[in-house]
Amino acid sequence: MEGACQGDISKNLFVKTVFIFPWARRCKNGDPCPKDYPFWREVVVALRLKSVITVQVSGIGEDDIGADMKRENLSLEELIGLLGKADTFISVDSFAPHLANFYGKHGIVIFSQSDPTIFGYEQNINLLKDRKYLRPNQFEYWDQTITVKEAFVDPIVVVESVIKKINEPNSLRGR
Repeated sequence: MEGACQGDISKNLFVKTVFIFPWARRCKNGDPCPKDYPFWREVVVALRLKSVITVQVSGIGEDDIGADMKRENLSLEELIGLLGKADTFISVDSFAPHLANFYGKHGIVIFSQSDPTIFGYEQNINLLKDRKYLRPNQFEYWDQTITVKEAFVDPIVVVESVIKKINEPNSLRGR
């Protein structure tokens, strides 16, 4: 699987590949972060039906979302290299969109209770269901926040955004 992820993806120009950074850092108390999108499996299945290859990029021990491939515990250099091989990426509000932005890579970022006008980048597709779910204090620790499943966009919104992004003339790959 690792060889396919490193070689085959960048060789086949007809295959669309999306790297998924599904999880934010756990809260200080060890609980999952309230920024973690609860519908990844539905997104992966819908993308597979559209012939899009998904690659989960996670730390060791993080929950599996059912992607076609999984890469774990990568170095910073490996992460940067992977971004260049994908047609786009999907992430929650975490380290990944900031890294991608630094290297001029654009993708889809899922927000729920954090404000994309503060933490997002305008060149990304920033998905926010409704501002009514935003936390009053955007800079408090996440372990002071409960997960609100209803605050997340529907999986179909994510899938439609991915299809739109990978069909843009200036896709992520090759920049």
